[in-house]
Amino acid sequence: FVTNLILDGDPSPFRFIPLFNPLEMLVAPLLAVALAWRRAAAAGGDHALRTLVDRRWAPTLAPAGVAIATMSVARTIHHWRDEPWRFAELVRSTELQASLTIVWAVIALSTMVTGVRLARRAVWVAGASFMAVVLLKLFLVDLANLGAVTRVVSFLGVGALLVVVGGYFAPVPPAAKDRETGEDSDPPRSGPDDGSPHDPAQARASAPETATPASEDPDPAG
Repeated sequence: FVTNLILDGDPSPFRFIPLFNPLEMLVAPLLAVALAWRRAAAAGGDHALRTLVDRRWAPTLAPAGVAIATMSVARTIHHWRDEPWRFAELVRSTELQASLTIVWAVIALSTMVTGVRLARRAVWVAGASFMAVVLLKLFLVDLANLGAVTRVVSFLGVGALLVVVGGYFAPVPPAAKDRETGEDSDPPRSGPDDGSPHDPAQARASAPETATPASEDPDPAG
């Protein structure tokens, strides 16, 4: 992970291809090995690393994934746009800033969609919070430092993602208590169980009969 954040990933004599270069292609196998180890360790009973196995990995893996994606974009700009592999020059690169805005927006909205698909509001809130960071960067950094073309690309890209993905595919998922009590419960209905008949004919049949007074016979004597 540390080498992924430091090295420029020069694949000479081959051409640099994002995600398909020797440095970045090692990330997926290492992650798969770590997850396989966690699964095997969880099934192995008590051991010295039980606390690490039982701990939630998502809060750590999510920022690490964002960092790896950020450095992948920086390496792409370094090799394709001949930007020097130095922090100050990369920060001042307008192409890098515009690319990071779009890539971060894709990551944030993908997290929001994942939260909707899994019905996990915490995941959706994490994606929405990261999307707020992207919007702050868009207005505070990109709007002030980018040129006209890159500024338009950033605004159009983020705006299209917000409208298409955020508006139609990633609405706010219900809270856990709402899913447990609000969606699965049916409104109470009157019926035989609560003692109130719901059929008018049954209501008339079950109504108590009132005795009609018999008419007085006339006195036969007159």
